[in-house]
Amino acid sequence: MRGDSSKTFLYDGAAAIEAADKPAILYFLGDYDDKGRDIIRSAVERIQRYAPNANITPEILAITEEQIARYNLPTRPEKADTSRDAVELDALPPNVLRQLISNAISQHLPKRELKVLLAAEQSERDLMLRIAGRLPEIERFVNHGS
Repeated sequence: MRGDSSKTFLYDGAAAIEAADKPAILYFLGDYDDKGRDIIRSAVERIQRYAPNANITPEILAITEEQIARYNLPTRPEKADTSRDAVELDALPPNVLRQLISNAISQHLPKRELKVLLAAEQSERDLMLRIAGRLPEIERFVNHGS
């Protein structure tokens, strides 16, 4: 989702969750302000209404109070209430955001399969780096025939 989602988007998501017939965890990343929390609350309520029999657990990955303190994130006055501070999702360093998402997803994958996938990914990355390191040699050979 990005901001307030359409009824169709949420309905389709709810239908997919219900069709899977498995517990679903919905991870949310958003600004730390009333509007961001309202968007999450509204989305969860509508998904649960469209999939009343589904086992749905919402979880906010970012931004949390703990992250604001831990990463010393910059705050701004909240638009609706200037007595409270708000924090934009963009304030979280990209590497931290990627790690939060990776950790959230990887905890649901079988450990052995995850280990194999990570090893394959590293092997492919190493191969690409080796190819990239040789790229000038390959271009010289292709362009000059030597």
